[in-house]
This record gives sequence, structure tokens and C-alpha cells, in this order.
Amino acid sequence: MLVSSVGVLTAITVTSHIEALPMISESTLYLLKWVVTVFFLALVLLRKVTTGEQWNWSFSRPGVYLLILLAWSMICVPFSVHPLESAVEIIRYFLLFVVFIVTREITRDERSLIIVAFSLLIDLVAASSYSLWQFWTEGFFRLRGFFTNPNSFGVFIGFTLPFALLLAMVTRSRVLKFAVLACAVPALVSLGFSWSRAAMFGIAVQVLVFLLLERQWQWIKRIAFVALVIATTILINPTLRESLMTATRLTGGTSHRTLLWGAATESILKNPAFGQGYGLKQNEVVGRIIEKDIGIVTVFRDFRTKNFLPHNQLLVHALATGVPGLVLALVFYTSIIAYFNRARIRAVSVKERMLQSGAIALICGALANGLFEGGLIFGKGAINNYFWIALGIAAAASRHQIFSENEEKSVSLSRL
Repeated sequence: MLVSSVGVLTAITVTSHIEALPMISESTLYLLKWVVTVFFLALVLLRKVTTGEQWNWSFSRPGVYLLILLAWSMICVPFSVHPLESAVEIIRYFLLFVVFIVTREITRDERSLIIVAFSLLIDLVAASSYSLWQFWTEGFFRLRGFFTNPNSFGVFIGFTLPFALLLAMVTRSRVLKFAVLACAVPALVSLGFSWSRAAMFGIAVQVLVFLLLERQWQWIKRIAFVALVIATTILINPTLRESLMTATRLTGGTSHRTLLWGAATESILKNPAFGQGYGLKQNEVVGRIIEKDIGIVTVFRDFRTKNFLPHNQLLVHALATGVPGLVLALVFYTSIIAYFNRARIRAVSVKERMLQSGAIALICGALANGLFEGGLIFGKGAINNYFWIALGIAAAASRHQIFSENEEKSVSLSRL
């Protein structure tokens, strides 16, 4: 069971969302999660060798672009501030690619999709229940689940809930469809109280991209009408407008990120060709401009020895591997969208097409979220596994023809 597709994907999925537990340090827990991930990947690879199971190890164009990005990152290591930490981080990036390959090759039937979806729901229920229990017993604060930061919690919900919903839409399990709807309520409440604007923005992008790809014009018109009514009501009511500004922290909640972006940009210009590598500390980036702005002193006075997180995935690439690394990353992101769009066009069934549309929507949502956060695609948290498992499942659907060709050619969301 443990080395089957169900066992491996379930184990990786269930363990990936835990970032903070009582009595265990964050670094220890982070290491343990990756030990578990590597252990199960090794088990499934050992099973392949011992059983003689045939896998297709061929790389698609996005895979080639990713390997080029990793190769360039290795070239940049000698120029980095922390060469060892940079090399370890690049190896971790490669392991994410291995998660994708393994997921793609061991996902061969609809049953695997259902099990992964239920695993995601277990994560969502556990994290949401824990957060709501803390809210009930300790009073109001930004909910964070099993994470050290509420934004990470928001990113987790903003990706796993749509991912589970997508799997429910393309499988025949009525129990799964009901379970997703039931779990969505506490998950969305927890997302709201996490106050993660980047996660909410990512979900909005996911929904819009999916509806556009699936040409669900009626749903788009309904959403646009509701949004117009809400926007008009807020604009003509000063009290509501002020309440919204406060609730969304637009009056001051963005200053932290803008300072980080400015610090990262100035640091990138110090070595635009090769970057400065991974594992940079606050004082190694912000310390260079700390005297120029009293606002920076105020924001970073207690955090200068911690890891520098620019809250932008593109800035992470540029800061670590220079402008060439940023260009290669953009090529990679563009290529994976193009890859799944080709798979969507070639889909042999409506469910496969919807899955590919969903994969593109998840990618676009992750990239939108990455404009304000950096943890979903390549960031330090093991929640990255969810992104690469989603890509692996979507790739498996077209490669292994999980869905039958004998299906209706169109479907309405209202029938799902």
C-alpha cells in the first residue's frame, strides 16, 4: 500500500501542509517533512526497479527549460553569498521536479485522483478546524492553521481547495463532490480570517481563467454583475468604503512588501549577472540601505537576522540567479502554460479538457499569488508539493488516458 500510487501521493499530500507544531522547531519540522517526501519517493522508485515496471522518463519542453534553469543556478553558486545553502536549495528544486515525474508516472486511474482529493480534504479539515478552535479558545487573531505565518496558511487553502474541487469535478464520486462542498465552508471561513489578500487574489484569478477557458459565459456574466453591484455599493457609501479599506489592510498593510521589493531590487543591481544565491539574511540585503529610509528601520528593526523573503517569486529568481535566471524562469512558466493548453486542445474527453483547463487556472493563480508571496511554486515550505502533484496529475491524464473517450463533448458547471 505504501509504495502504491495511492500510498505515496497520500503520504506526501498529508504531511506537506504542516509547518508548525508545538514542541518542534520550524527547521526540524521542515527537515522531517522533506525526509518523509524523499523516503516515499525512494520507496516508489525502488518498487519500480524491483517489479520491472516501465516508466517513460522523457522530458517535455517545460522539463527541459526547468533543467536549464537549474543548471544556470548551479553556475551561479560560486558567486553566491552562501554557496552551500544555494546548492542545497537547487537540489530541493530538483526534488520538486522528481515529485512531478513520479506523480505523472504512478497516476494511472481515476481512483488515484479520488484518493488525492480526499487527502487534500483531510489537510483542509485538520488545518481549518485547528485554526477555528484556536480562534474560539484564544480570541481573534489572523488564523494560520499548522503554519507559522497566516499568509502561508492562506496560500495553502487558496491552492488545495480549488485543486480538490477540480478533482471532484472530473471524477464520478458523488461522495467526493459532497465532501468538497462540506469542507469548503470551514476552509473559506478560515481563509477569510487569515486576511491573506494574495491568496484571495490567486483564487479570483483561478476562477476567472477556468471560466474563460471553459467558455462558461453565463457564469462570467453572473459574477461580473454581482461584482459590479458590490463595487457600486461600496463606492457610493463612504462608511462601507472605509470599512473595506480597514478590513483589507489597504491603508497600511502593503508598506511591508513595498519596502521588501525595493530592498530586493537594489540588491539585485549589485550583481545582475549571477545574483547572490539563496539563503540571504535580512542584514545582508536590507542592511545595505538601512540608513536611507526611517521606514525601513521601523519595519526591519526586529528582523534583520532572519531570512530575507522578498514576497515575490520573480524577485526571488532575480536575487538568487541574476537577470538571466529571471528570464529562464519566465520562459519556464510560459512553457508550462503552453504545454497544458496544448493538452487541453488535444483532450479526448470533456473531463480531460476540464482537468487541463483547471491545471492552467491553478498555474495562473499560483503565478498571481507569487507576485505577493513566494511560497507556492518554489518557496521553502513543503506546500510546494501540492503544485507539482497537480501538474503531475494533469500530465498523467493526457499521457495515460485516464478518462474515457466515450463521454459527452460539452458540460455545464451547473450539472457537476
